[in-house]
Amino acid sequence: EPPAVVPAEPPKPFDGCPELEAQATAQCPRGRFYDNCVTDVGVTCDLSKWVDECKAAEDDFEDVDEGDVELPDETPECPPGGGHVDFEDLVGMDNQELPVDYGKNDGISFALVHTGTFDDYPNRPRLEAVGNDKVHTAFGGSCTGMNDRDHLGTLGDVFLRFPRQDLEGQYDGLPALLVTYEGETEEASGMLYDIDGRTKATEHFKVTAFDAHRTELVSQLSPEGTIRFCTPNAPTPNNLDSWGWQFTITAPEGAKIKYIRIDQVGTDPDPSFGFDNFVAYTRCVPEAVCDWDPLAQQRVICPNIKSLFNTLCRIECGQPVCPGLDEAAIRAACQTDEAPAEAN
Repeated sequence: EPPAVVPAEPPKPFDGCPELEAQATAQCPRGRFYDNCVTDVGVTCDLSKWVDECKAAEDDFEDVDEGDVELPDETPECPPGGGHVDFEDLVGMDNQELPVDYGKNDGISFALVHTGTFDDYPNRPRLEAVGNDKVHTAFGGSCTGMNDRDHLGTLGDVFLRFPRQDLEGQYDGLPALLVTYEGETEEASGMLYDIDGRTKATEHFKVTAFDAHRTELVSQLSPEGTIRFCTPNAPTPNNLDSWGWQFTITAPEGAKIKYIRIDQVGTDPDPSFGFDNFVAYTRCVPEAVCDWDPLAQQRVICPNIKSLFNTLCRIECGQPVCPGLDEAAIRAACQTDEAPAEAN
């Protein structure tokens, strides 16, 4: 058998230039890169190059340490608009198409697509003014005076809806609403309104987040609307007539959201639909803005003022928020600085 080949031992630093070892030891700058500098000189036998590079690196890091240079934040900057979209800047555009460039200042855009796809739809989302418009409506409320209104007043003055199939532009079956990000996000939230229905015409929405490759990341289903009747004090699980439902979509760890699509997965071919209060980047919203669930409303008991007795309020950040009522008066009536004296 031929003798085994023994690999040659790799050269050690300064084997080819032993005269530079003392110079490298003396001239390499003392600091975080000193050992690297001496080794690089010994391996390459180039003294001036590595001494100069080590000095430059030390100077750069000293600037960082002293605060003269700011390292980039790993968290993306919030867009100029902040990413909180409530369409209130479009008051006066009742029943008109949402402008194509709307949302650009928030790093997002809105469009309609065919349900369950990313295929372009031949129409645009429509704006709806809050109120009793009986011709072009997003939804009709069962309670008197509640067409295109919600019981807590969270719709503001204007919101988004689908075009009505028999009245507005080209209709090619029920569309889905698509939100596209110029960049990406890790979490978003928004509200859908008036999810109700009948046994054979249910309203049920699926909110789905996708990455840049249009791979589904996560989805959330709304309550299924199977009945419809007036419930002015609180919604029921299957009847959100003139009530809102909040969704929150969070990407799995390490993933980023590029698209959010809202599809009707119920059986009603022409469901009522209202969309508002979209938070594109939850990191950009002040901490004071908190999630709330209309199915968990509380009646705030303020015994000192009869007009506030049994007032239905939502609880935000642990505090009562009662539409149309002065919060200072609520706190005074309840004899407390922050919360009602009693809540059922």
